[in-house]
Amino acid sequence: GAGLERLAGAAARAAPGLALDDVVAAARAGRGAVASHGDFHVKNVAPHGRATWIVDWDAFAAREPAFDVGDALGQLVVMGSFGHGGRVRGARAASAFWRAYRDAGGTAAGPRACVQLARAVLQSVAYKVELAAAAGDEPPPVAPLVVVARAALGADDPAAVLDAVA
Repeated sequence: GAGLERLAGAAARAAPGLALDDVVAAARAGRGAVASHGDFHVKNVAPHGRATWIVDWDAFAAREPAFDVGDALGQLVVMGSFGHGGRVRGARAASAFWRAYRDAGGTAAGPRACVQLARAVLQSVAYKVELAAAAGDEPPPVAPLVVVARAALGADDPAAVLDAVA
């Protein structure tokens, strides 16, 4: 919908030359909706004693199985890139997360997880660029993240994309 077009426009300003029509088309091609948190990343995982709580359910909806896992992969890379251990460390964490998800029987197909990884990275890039613009600051260095998103589009295995970053 309109959110994808807004994301595509913001990402186009941050990453000239990226085939954003391909990003939008790929994101729309997912099939088979499941319950989805919609904003699944480490800041929404809250350990509490022997239990773990997932918080911040305002984006909950039915989505393709790859949405949340792709979001988590992208968020790990982006958070690593912006002050949480570095992009390489974030990519390693994301690759380990994907392998654990897959080994535990996760249902998201690798190619769809790659599309959602690209979407999550570009969404975060657009957000970072918009925040900087609103504050009158220079945009943050996002080119390495755009490289990750480009590599993920059309890839079959998120671990291969992420391992190439690491």
